[in-house]
Amino acid sequence: MSIEMTPRQTAILSCLVKEYIQTAEPIGSKMLENSGDFNVSSATIRSEMHDLEDMGYLVQPHTSAGRIPTTKAYRHFVDNLAKGDIKITREAVEKIINRLDNAWESPDKANRALAKLLSDLSGAVAITNITGREDFYKTGISGLMELPEFREFNQMFRLTNLFDEFEDLFNTISQDFFGPNAGNISWPFEASRNNNDIKIIIGEENPIREMGNETIMLGKYRLPQNYVGSLTLIGPTRMDYSKNIGLIKFATGYMNKLAEEGQRYLR
Repeated sequence: MSIEMTPRQTAILSCLVKEYIQTAEPIGSKMLENSGDFNVSSATIRSEMHDLEDMGYLVQPHTSAGRIPTTKAYRHFVDNLAKGDIKITREAVEKIINRLDNAWESPDKANRALAKLLSDLSGAVAITNITGREDFYKTGISGLMELPEFREFNQMFRLTNLFDEFEDLFNTISQDFFGPNAGNISWPFEASRNNNDIKIIIGEENPIREMGNETIMLGKYRLPQNYVGSLTLIGPTRMDYSKNIGLIKFATGYMNKLAEEGQRYLR
């Protein structure tokens, strides 16, 4: 029987996740007292954090006095992001529109532009593919190496291996997101016309055990010449979810808009 969080525990967890995303350091009760609007003592916050740990949302690394979120905490955080929390800057909007407009002459060029854009804007690995082809474009691995999670040699080695072998892993990931017929999606991809939802798998939810420390976001969209594309964004579980969801939703939605305009023109 699962125990429901109280409103205060929900607020504490949300604040802790946001702080950890920004700092990559274990979060203590004093930091939450200073950063949140809880109107309670750090001792009360510490007690609530202990309860959240018992419920599986937090873990205490080594001998640190602070706590870090678990996969369960990130899932709760993502599932409860309000529409207003999904943000994209005006600068990012302008970059996406300009680059995609200039790359819309071919599916390959559009896919490469999308991967480069989202990797640059998110700091994550971006991998694009044209459905039905073994035509992957991968970028952004060097940016991940700058993050604290990947500075140790064994973590870097593991990630670069996964990056190199992504083509072999893609079917497993895609089927987990979209079902057994994921690789057979063909035109017209009706779901893309009005729906640019993305699929998100976090940490230990991953069907690929070696990627238990990463979050994967995957979406599909329309491309020039009646092709369908897929985007896979890979970063640490500590990624900026609201920002990255906003980037993917806007970019794939704009791709669908360009494709729809092209279809109207052909009619």
